[in-house]
Amino acid sequence: MTRRSIPALIACLLTLGFWVHGAPAGAPERSVAARPTKQTIVGAWRLVSIDYSGPNGALADPVFGPNPQGIIIYDQSGWMSVQIVTANRPVIKRPATRTSGVLTADDAKLAAAAFDTYYAYFGTWDYNEDTSVVTHHLKSSLLPYETGLDFSREVVFEGAHLTLIARSQEQGEARQRTLVWAKITDSGRVAALPTPTANVQAALPPAASAAPSTPLAPAAPLLPAAPAAVAESGPPTPSHAAPTKYGEMPNDYKTAIRKFFLEHLRSPDSVQYREITNPEQGYTTSISGSILMSEKRQYGWIVRATINAKNSHDSYVGFKTYTFLFRGEKIVDARLPLPGDEMIEPTP
Repeated sequence: MTRRSIPALIACLLTLGFWVHGAPAGAPERSVAARPTKQTIVGAWRLVSIDYSGPNGALADPVFGPNPQGIIIYDQSGWMSVQIVTANRPVIKRPATRTSGVLTADDAKLAAAAFDTYYAYFGTWDYNEDTSVVTHHLKSSLLPYETGLDFSREVVFEGAHLTLIARSQEQGEARQRTLVWAKITDSGRVAALPTPTANVQAALPPAASAAPSTPLAPAAPLLPAAPAAVAESGPPTPSHAAPTKYGEMPNDYKTAIRKFFLEHLRSPDSVQYREITNPEQGYTTSISGSILMSEKRQYGWIVRATINAKNSHDSYVGFKTYTFLFRGEKIVDARLPLPGDEMIEPTP
């Protein structure tokens, strides 16, 4: 190597160092990606997580929010369909008839909320194995203006995970939405996974609230609507894995969650508890880097609390589910549902 080539090499290494600045040590806990074939994609897939990001890292997803659920189906015949629902959909009383002819302001508000928390379309699909790009040709969509459009998605296949990457330009910036799906077997269970996972944001303090959204696993499906008088779930079940990985299972987690709401709700005296679930072993992941992204997991115990509380107008906002990650008796991560002013803004 000549002396003239040494400065160039140093400059190259420094540039690479800026690219990976902030990435955690160690390789991501993911399997090596394989190039999928069309036959690999055929089947039914359950939504695991959605990550939304811009040039400066992860962003709060304005469309699907935290903890969405969904399914996508690629049929051998060339047809496909997708459905995604956000968490905490509004509770709407079943009317006597679907079209009563009378629409009140409250009815219109509930209808708009139902529309905004559901997304679906169907059509045909094709896949280019050379570029690893799948294209959806929309025949009809919940959003009428999307009918006839083509949506292209980059495809990455990792074991039981199918990742679809949608790139777009929004507000003059490049944006990326990454959807991770898990294969559903003939028995109806997700292949090679205990249960589907869900997105988890960073905890409430301001510094953490801007952190990348991260997936939680395992994530139980959201429970259907039930009367507010339903009692909290029973005592936690014993651990079935080594506590060194997930930490000790919390015992007084209900008290910790009540304290959280006492400190962060605008009207804590108004809170109505529907359910606090038993702890489940799971993890959060933090994503670092914008070009060379890496992933690091934090293991613990997942607990979900479904509550109703009043906002600044002294009106109940409806039942929402909050997700917490515990290490022992301490809440180390929290995920809030779709924002509302029932929560006190964090102090800068």
